Amino acid sequence: MHTSWHRISILAVVMVTAVATGCARRQPSAAPPAPSTTAPPSASTQIGSITFARGESNGSPQDPGDHFPAGVSRVYGFFTFAGLKADDVVRGVWTEGGRQILEKHLTLPEVFSGRTPDKGTLWLWIQWAKGAPAGTFQLDISVNGTVMQSGTFVVEP
Repeated sequence: MHTSWHRISILAVVMVTAVATGCARRQPSAAPPAPSTTAPPSASTQIGSITFARGESNGSPQDPGDHFPAGVSRVYGFFTFAGLKADDVVRGVWTEGGRQILEKHLTLPEVFSGRTPDKGTLWLWIQWAKGAPAGTFQLDISVNGTVMQSGTFVVEP
């Protein structure tokens, strides 16, 4: 039996670490940008595979895995990037059982106060106020509407 998503507090926060500068910043609380009308990502745009984890420390996944215990309160999705342009829109869509439960848009200048690092690591997280329900969850990462990476994890019953 799944808990109603309307009663669950879900939080997605985007954190970014720039390889060149070593800084991490939270995305401003301003409204997310509208989906990009720019061209598909360039051939040089790279999004690395997604690593799921129960925690984060200094930009690195802590307790990584693809199976988590029932009631886990937060799961992070980490992925590397390279070649993103200032106007590229990165979108993270979380689904459970094929149903979208959360979506987050960002651009690098929003996260880095106007700067666009050449490469780095981004991470998003999903949080449940009363713990995650059992199920299979997926995170799709797209750039300008093109899905670049997908990953799944399981919350055990």
